[in-house]
Amino acid sequence: MTSIKEDEKKEIPEIIHDPQTHCSYQRLRFFGKGGFAKCYEIQDIATNQVYAGKIVSKKLMVKSSQRDKMSQEIDIHRS
Repeated sequence: MTSIKEDEKKEIPEIIHDPQTHCSYQRLRFFGKGGFAKCYEIQDIATNQVYAGKIVSKKLMVKSSQRDKMSQEIDIHRS
């Protein structure tokens, strides 16, 4: 039997690449999870700047209403 912590590490890679910004981040501590995302402490490998990052499973974004809800949440965080 695997622990929750081991399962989380299998799903989210230790190094996360953002193809839009060409930045790479190291996944650090697990903060928690919500309805459709998991929140981690992540660190920009180039600058060592630390952020909180929400990791969203594409498997959960199949309905347009779910994608709309995610877009609304992104807009809220950007404002």
